[in-house]
Amino acid sequence: MDLSDKILQDAYEVIAATILECGKRGVLVNRDQLAAAVLRSHLNDRIVTRSEMPGRDHGKPFEVAANYVDWFSANITEGPERASRWRGRFVRARVFSSHPDNDRLREIWAYSVLDETTRGHFLLKVDPSGRLAVGIIGRDGDWTFGDNIGRLPSGLYTVTFGRWAAVLKELETLINDPACNEHMLQSFFENYPELLKAHEYATVIPEAVIQRDGTANKQKRIWEADFVLAPAHQDEFCKILELKSPLLGSARTAQRGHARFYKELHEAIQQLHDYHDAFYSLRTRELFRGKYGLDVYRPDLHLIIGRRWSPDESAAIMTLQKNNFVKISSWDGELERLSRMFR
Repeated sequence: MDLSDKILQDAYEVIAATILECGKRGVLVNRDQLAAAVLRSHLNDRIVTRSEMPGRDHGKPFEVAANYVDWFSANITEGPERASRWRGRFVRARVFSSHPDNDRLREIWAYSVLDETTRGHFLLKVDPSGRLAVGIIGRDGDWTFGDNIGRLPSGLYTVTFGRWAAVLKELETLINDPACNEHMLQSFFENYPELLKAHEYATVIPEAVIQRDGTANKQKRIWEADFVLAPAHQDEFCKILELKSPLLGSARTAQRGHARFYKELHEAIQQLHDYHDAFYSLRTRELFRGKYGLDVYRPDLHLIIGRRWSPDESAAIMTLQKNNFVKISSWDGELERLSRMFR
């Protein structure tokens, strides 16, 4: 290993140690701060000497140290083996920082540790349209950015950024997962019942037991609806919500001008009608009231199933909803609706 490689390897060690230390304290450290850390280390004299070598256009010592940071940044994603052990351990994002010489504001890389300690870090960046954005780090190292950034008369900025951007990203990841199933969706909404309440409902009952009347076999008398939602206003109806997999199809290729729906869709609609009709029984309503303290009669019905529909499918789905008195949403449509409400 020649002298140049030895200095570079030692600089990498200092850079990595600085990122690790800052990560433990929940701090993002940017390129300039890392270059300054390299200059404060035992490498200072060697870097100064290297910057003054004749015939080499290295510039100032700070620029030499900053070049080492840039090489490290590139090498932790690809490149020489000397940086391989840090790959996958650090996360980086673009941030604003003033230039150390002239205070000019520019965008540079900042770094932290990719583990549970970094979840929830914030940063600023410029998006492709030139707009200032504020982000929060997720488990996978990606950043979710908030909206509605406004400038106050004082020159300060306000940012509307709540927990829901990260939660909705979690839902988006879930419905895009080929392994997603109804149990996973049920658990998600049980964890975030506010998404179901919105401004319309006051109470969310998961896995609501509906005990039917008039059946000899007790086992067959028990149903469980995914969710029963009670309205915020007493003059409105309760709602039964059924969640089906995003992987289920809705409409087959049309034949002779008529859409053909998959049987799973018809079965889900029938399931909701069974729940609805059960509440015609006074005994069923009394049992439900005794268990949950809630009166349910002729509830609204809502089914979420499948992914985005084509224009032809959408028209057929609208007809199906009207004929069956069931609201039917795709998971993409539901995610868009929640994003409008909660972001």
